[in-house]
Amino acid sequence: LVTFGCGLDAVISHRYATSTFRGLFSYFYHGLRAFSSYQSTVVTVHANGHMEYTGQPLLLTLANTKGYGGGTVIAPQARADDGLLDLCIIDPLSLRTSLYHLRNLFNGRIERIPGYHHTQIREAKIQRQERGPIHVDGESLMGNREIMMSVLPGAVPFALPT
Repeated sequence: LVTFGCGLDAVISHRYATSTFRGLFSYFYHGLRAFSSYQSTVVTVHANGHMEYTGQPLLLTLANTKGYGGGTVIAPQARADDGLLDLCIIDPLSLRTSLYHLRNLFNGRIERIPGYHHTQIREAKIQRQERGPIHVDGESLMGNREIMMSVLPGAVPFALPT
C-alpha cells in the first residue's frame, strides 16, 4: 500500500478512472469538478483501538509513503519502513481556501492547510454512513461502510542500494 483514501481523493480517482482525459492536468480538472459537487459523509476512525476522529472530512488518507504521485505530498513524515501508517485528514474547506493552499499539497507543507490532522498509527477501523468510493494506490474501487486497515511490518522484503 502506498496510499488509501475515502474522501474527495477517492471521488477524483473514480472520475479519472472513468475518463479518457489523462495526465496531471486531468487530475486538476477532475479535482475541481469533484470539489464543486462533493458531499462528505460522517466518518469515524478508530486508530490503535481508540477513537481518533469523527467528522465529515474533505480528505481522509492512510499513507505508507509521502505522496500519491505527481508530486503531491500528503504525509511528509511517512516512511515505508517504519511499520506505521500515516492518517491524514483535512476538514472541509471552501473552494477559495482550497485553491489558496493547493501549493502546500505539492511543496511538503500540508500542515499549513487549515484543518489538517496527522497521526501515525498501526491499525484503523473506518466507519462511514454508507458505502462509497475509495482508492487504493490511485485505483478506484467501491468501498464498504466499514474498512479495516493494518500494517504488517516487514511483510514485503526488498533490497536498496547503499
